[in-house]
Formats: sequence, structure tokens, C-alpha cells
Amino acid sequence: MTQKLLIPLFLCAAALIWTGNCCADVIISEILANNETGIVAEDGQRYDWIELYNSGDSPVNISGWHLSDDASSLPKWTFPEITIESKSFLLIFASGLDRTNNPSYLHTNFKLSSDGEYVGLTATDGSTVIDEIAPAFPPLAPDRSYGVPMSRTILLGHDAPVRVLVPQNDSLGDSWKHESFNDSSWRSGLAAVGYEKGTGYETFINTDVTEMYGVMESCYIRQSFIVEDYNDISSVQLNIKYDDGFVAYINGQEVASAGKPTPLLWNSGAVVPHGDPALYIEFPLTVSPENILHDGTNSLAVQGLNYNV
Repeated sequence: MTQKLLIPLFLCAAALIWTGNCCADVIISEILANNETGIVAEDGQRYDWIELYNSGDSPVNISGWHLSDDASSLPKWTFPEITIESKSFLLIFASGLDRTNNPSYLHTNFKLSSDGEYVGLTATDGSTVIDEIAPAFPPLAPDRSYGVPMSRTILLGHDAPVRVLVPQNDSLGDSWKHESFNDSSWRSGLAAVGYEKGTGYETFINTDVTEMYGVMESCYIRQSFIVEDYNDISSVQLNIKYDDGFVAYINGQEVASAGKPTPLLWNSGAVVPHGDPALYIEFPLTVSPENILHDGTNSLAVQGLNYNV
């Protein structure tokens, strides 16, 4: 069997991106109507999604507001009790499942058409339009989103410096995930991190960890990035290529994962294989920037997960 591991910091070629301030009030900032490889819902499935953004200076309670994909039926789906904090995003899955009991995983009672259609956000009266994409968003290819242009800055590029360790035991505990950890004794290199065994991925890999082959499924990766003023950052997104899984932490706080086992141990592997790391997968972070970032040097730590040794 061909064995492989690709675990660059944002596997292979990836970026840590922050989005700057844009428009006023709550808007429909982005939609995706054909989710094949992107964001995963709580049930492990991928659904269409709609993203709202509050660029105002105060929280906005949107309880009782509505979303619709039909201009003739504006109060089609109603928000439960929920508030969007200032400079924050809210992701809603357009799955048709109509779920409102978990504010972290809201689901509308309609789906989006990749051929293009109307999307509207209305107030509690069901007629006052807060924002809309009208008469329709354009036809969208798989994993291609549509939304409001926003200023973006790459905090961490796909070939940025890395520190790498193939752990031999659990002596580090969780300490390696935090920005204060001293990784000067770890191997230095550039992303991506991995090894290649007849897979054709050699052009992606800058830091080789072939010693994992046949021995270990996990690898620890750390990178640093600078934030000049976290108050200017409204959202953070990971764009990552990986094979087979990963768990990512910013300043010690988990922010994204794929193929994560339960429990996650120092020598864990991915729960399922994930091929074709030529594709970027986007992970918009649901954690507010002020809760994970600070001015100065920050850290991104990734436990890369192979599917078997």
C-alpha cells in the first residue's frame, strides 16, 4: 500500500488570512451554494451556507429576523435567540434541515441553488429588507463562494518558516500548543511538512519527516506570526492542504480540525483518509479575533495526522 503524509502548516501551500472592516451594520457577507470540500457541519456533512457580518461597533440581536431564497416569501426561515457581536461573523448552513437549537450550527429550512438565486435578510416584521443579493447571485462552481469584497492580509504564507517535532511520548502535554513554548530545539524548516512515498507530492514538501514512515501517525508543527493591531481584524481564516488530517491551535486555543479522533492523543492518527492535497480547504474561524489574538507575536500550532503509519 502506498503510504503518505502531508502536513505543512496549512498543508502544502496555505495561508492564515485576516479580514478587515468593510460595510456598516449586518450584511450578507458571503454565500456558498455547492459545498463539496469545505466547511463541515456538526453531523459531519457539508451543506450550502450563508455568512452574515456585523461591522458595527455594537452587538446586534437578530432574534426573530429572517432569511429567504425567495423574494416573494421573505420570512421563510426565522432566527432563534442570537446576537452577532461587533466585527463578528455568523455562519448559517442552508441545508433544508431547519435546526435552531444549537447557535453554533444553525440550519435554514431551504437550500441554495448553484445555478444562482435570490438571498434576502429581513427584520422581524418579515418585510423590511436588511440586506439582499438581488435579483440573484451568479452561477457558482463547486466550492466557489460569492460575497462582499473585503480587505485581506496574509499573516502566514504557505512556505513560511516552521519548527517540527515527531513526538516520541506525551511528555510535552499541551504545552507545545501555546505561544510561550520554547521550540528552539525543534527542527527548523519551511512549510509544507511531510514525506513522500511514491505519491507525487514531493514538489509540495519543504521539510521532510520520513522518520515517521512505518512508525508514527502524528507530527507537531509550530509557526509564528505578527499582529500589529488585533482591533483591526474582523475575522481569521485558515486555507489548508492536508493529508490526512490535522488539528490547529492559535495561541493554544483549538480553531480548526479535520479527521480528528476522540480522544486526541500525542500519537493519534486521522479517523479517515483524505486525499488530493492539491486542493485548498477553507476554514473560516468562528472564534472572534479578540478571543484568540493579541498584538505582537502569536503562534499557530498544528498536530498533523496521518491515516495509519
